[in-house]
Amino acid sequence: MASHTRLGDRLDAFDAWLVETTKRVGLRYLRYSVAIVFIWFGALKIFGVSPANAIVIGTATWFDPSWFLPTLGVWEVIIGVCFIYPRLVRLGILMIIPQMIGTFLPFIALPHLTVQGGNILTPTLEGQYIIKNFVIICAAMVIGSHVRDDQRKAERKTVISALRKKR
Repeated sequence: MASHTRLGDRLDAFDAWLVETTKRVGLRYLRYSVAIVFIWFGALKIFGVSPANAIVIGTATWFDPSWFLPTLGVWEVIIGVCFIYPRLVRLGILMIIPQMIGTFLPFIALPHLTVQGGNILTPTLEGQYIIKNFVIICAAMVIGSHVRDDQRKAERKTVISALRKKR
């Protein structure tokens, strides 16, 4: 029985360590992973080698691809850079909004490329590529929910300091 308790205590200690570690680094790594995706995919557009180029061109037919694809690529790289630097996260989130709206347009403009047989429940590989952006949207929401954490910490320190002075 005692060995089960010791094992349980060790597992509990490991779990506590794991939770604290992910609390400490998880948000930062989430920002970096979003940054990597945007910088990488944006760079592919800048250099004209993105597998998404055909869908972008087919969706945004009102733009000349010779300047639109590199511009979109630069836009995405800037979004990525914004997620690297905490002070720029708000700007990055703001820039994601039109980018994500554009990302989902192929479901309307090019359904033959995004779903199989007109059935939204059976996306093509391209459709799956687009749908995964819900994860990026949610990641941006989680990251955005923490942009004021440093300000809150500073406010708490100020209040605690003021309360200590009153004693």
